[in-house]
Amino acid sequence: MRGTTEAIGLVAGGLGLQPGDNVVVSALEHHSNLLPWRTRCHVRVVPLDAAGLPSLAAAEAAIDAGTRLLAVTACSNVTGVYVAVQDWAALAHRHGLPLLVDAAQLAAHRGIDVQGLQCDYLALSGHKLFAPPGSGVLYGTQAALERLAPANLGGGCVKHVGLDLDYELRELPWRLEAGTPDIAAAIGLGAAVEYLEDIGLDAIEDHEDALRELLDAEVATLPGLHVHSPAATRAPMLTVTAKDGALGSEYVARVLSDTFGVMTRAGHHCAHPLHATLGLPATLRASLAFYNTEADVLRLRDGLRALLRRGAG
Repeated sequence: MRGTTEAIGLVAGGLGLQPGDNVVVSALEHHSNLLPWRTRCHVRVVPLDAAGLPSLAAAEAAIDAGTRLLAVTACSNVTGVYVAVQDWAALAHRHGLPLLVDAAQLAAHRGIDVQGLQCDYLALSGHKLFAPPGSGVLYGTQAALERLAPANLGGGCVKHVGLDLDYELRELPWRLEAGTPDIAAAIGLGAAVEYLEDIGLDAIEDHEDALRELLDAEVATLPGLHVHSPAATRAPMLTVTAKDGALGSEYVARVLSDTFGVMTRAGHHCAHPLHATLGLPATLRASLAFYNTEADVLRLRDGLRALLRRGAG
């Protein structure tokens, strides 16, 4: 897989979805967990509750005889909130449906136990794990993967091709992997995973949680900001907008970078529907990782404080 987008696309294309079918997703989703379904069938979007989490009751109400799959992110790339994937899995399986999990944001911050998550499919991108771009993973149970028709046919995925071009597919996983893969990127992904495991996923989690708590405390001293990341357990990120409408998120991000040496991201973060749900044209997102320090958090605070005092000038 080249990443989460291709992995989800393989599942969406391989299930043979029809226009009369529907897939239930959450309002938190990245475009990559919306558009592959939308181009093939109807998508039912589950709204968020007061805690910023997709409503399980609404998800259950959205399921009917035409529902083919549930798909949900494990961690929002906008608000950072962690979703209780096991609850979604229980709901899906209670209705005899598979669950796909977008773990792109989760992978670098938490260990992933696919059996514990009880998901049928799980997708992630290597570059989120500090691996080469263009690497990624599609996990699936054997039964779930066997449901998929191959997206591509060619060398490597077949046992035999006859003179009349009838063919016999190989077993998993090769039947879904036509052609020569990006071997170098796959090796790089393996090395990146080993690197993170050497640091220790528990140590990474503890360090990032401490940084997130510090970030929350420092941003709370800045009354000129609207905070859009829920207080619930979430990844080490914070998404905000300035109460002063003249301080657009893109402007704030540029000044933080050019003047204070702090890299953030501004815009819709490939999640237009979520921003529309929140009533926001764009947001500013600060993301932390295991390599960040308390000094980084304080530099961000100081930059935001200076901008809020100065206004758009």
